[in-house]
Amino acid sequence: LLPEAADLLNRTAIYLSKHASYTLAEPLYRRAIAINEQLLGPGHPHVASSLNELAELYYRQGKYAEAELYYRQALSILEQTLGLDHLAVAEPLIGLAGVYRAQGNYREAEQMLLKGLALREQILGQDHDDVAQPLYALAVLYTRQGRYEEAEALFQRALSIRERVLGSAHPEVARLLQNLANVFNIQGRYEEAEVLYQRALSIREQVLEPTHPDVAIALSALAGCYLVQTKYDQAELLYRQAISIWERVLGLKHPDLAVSLGNLAELYLCQKKYKQAEPLFRRALSILEDSLGPSHDGLAVPLDGLAKVFSSLGRYEEAEALCLRALSIKEKALGSSHPGVAQPLNSLAALYQKQGRYEEAESFYQRALSIREQGLGSYHSDLAETLHGFASLREAQGNAKEAASLYNRALAICEQVFGPQHAKTIETSERLRAVLIALDQPERAAQLDVAQVER
Repeated sequence: LLPEAADLLNRTAIYLSKHASYTLAEPLYRRAIAINEQLLGPGHPHVASSLNELAELYYRQGKYAEAELYYRQALSILEQTLGLDHLAVAEPLIGLAGVYRAQGNYREAEQMLLKGLALREQILGQDHDDVAQPLYALAVLYTRQGRYEEAEALFQRALSIRERVLGSAHPEVARLLQNLANVFNIQGRYEEAEVLYQRALSIREQVLEPTHPDVAIALSALAGCYLVQTKYDQAELLYRQAISIWERVLGLKHPDLAVSLGNLAELYLCQKKYKQAEPLFRRALSILEDSLGPSHDGLAVPLDGLAKVFSSLGRYEEAEALCLRALSIKEKALGSSHPGVAQPLNSLAALYQKQGRYEEAESFYQRALSIREQGLGSYHSDLAETLHGFASLREAQGNAKEAASLYNRALAICEQVFGPQHAKTIETSERLRAVLIALDQPERAAQLDVAQVER
């Protein structure tokens, strides 16, 4: 056996993993690990490197328990052989943080990222290119938590480093621009977001092949910005361009193609074009089942979309079955208290409310609310969604007092996250106003009218 054999196996596995050929990549990683263990010993840093790659393979498949196991093995080897403060230790720390973020363990993820960031800053300096990676990962974590100001500052810092080191037209700069645009888009800062999305797309089109997957990602991101602004024709054109790239470059069974198909389906769902949306959701679901397995948490997205199609068509039993499957997948993959579990709970609550099954709806809204309050904090847009839904249930039940309280909480979040002119803020304000009038509180309702005019 030669060390070169392990290196070749490892590089081949990396290539296969990037093309979502996970079942082919896994045995190659394991063979590379076995060769290095035999030639160099089980505690060699080269073994840790392959373990790190294997952990990433499992992470991409949503197999978080396995990913955590191998990241921790890699971390242990590096800490024992190189020391706690060695630069190489940062890599498995950052990998572990990704696992914990996916599992909803945000506190642990933040600790790992801060430790990895501190190592790189201490050894390489605060402006080194490799410092941008943990800054980026920490910003993504804060975005997930709704900590948008902190996320924006970190993205800006990472962007400054990348532009200085790599130039303003590098693909890594485009990735940071796109994620910073995401922060703006979430907050309803659409003009700022659109400028950054367009710049990211322009960079990728200039420096990459026109059919490069990163071009498809940039097209989809800009399309998403158009979608939330109801610029449906522009969004559809870009989504179809992205789908064409995925099909041409990665084939008809790649998970990234499924994501783009789901995006286009969501566009049609927003337009109430259910006949166009349904087959796209079904195709996306089929691709993900074949490529990632029937229990991957990524399946929950097309399941939820398809359920909304069926609910809109009055096919409630089919919609319920899909929502329950999505909930089961999320709970098994992430745990019953993960923030990601709240989405299928919310969908089930809305479905039951639509059918007049108020007791069941109440139970699911309460559980979703508890999860989002604990996992996301007091001012997250997802929490506002659940509060608004729960308020509408209370309103339907004739409990106007509690409905007003819930709408009021939702409105406070919407005003902070989205701003006063956002459609969600205005909708919530209008519902609160109607409930206040029903409670014979015209003065409070009038205050909302005055506030709306002043905005």
